[in-house]
Amino acid sequence: MLGPESQLKLLKSTDRMIMSYHKRVRCKKILKTSRESAGKRMKKAMMGIPRSNLAIIIAKRLVKKKTKMLKRLVPGGQSMDEFSLIKEALDYILSLKVQVDVMRSVVNATQVLCHDKLLKSVE
Repeated sequence: MLGPESQLKLLKSTDRMIMSYHKRVRCKKILKTSRESAGKRMKKAMMGIPRSNLAIIIAKRLVKKKTKMLKRLVPGGQSMDEFSLIKEALDYILSLKVQVDVMRSVVNATQVLCHDKLLKSVE
């Protein structure tokens, strides 16, 4: 009965429903973790605020907390604004990844050389 166009519309609408469900789950997780870690005073202060606004407030607090942590991890991060901090953090992560790759190459080369020396000493 239904043509291919209606199947495509049905798929798109289910994708939207799944995406909105994931957003709701994420907001519920944020609310749950913040409620578990919040003190009694904070809970009393938040009682009159609607849930949608509460999720936004809590999400902003979590972002501030994570930003503060990132500023401590990135060299020179204390004096940076958020945009520069994220850019610098990405550069720092890439440089650390390159360092790890170099160390792995050194370890592999050392293992090959040791293996070759063992083979020569056995012969």
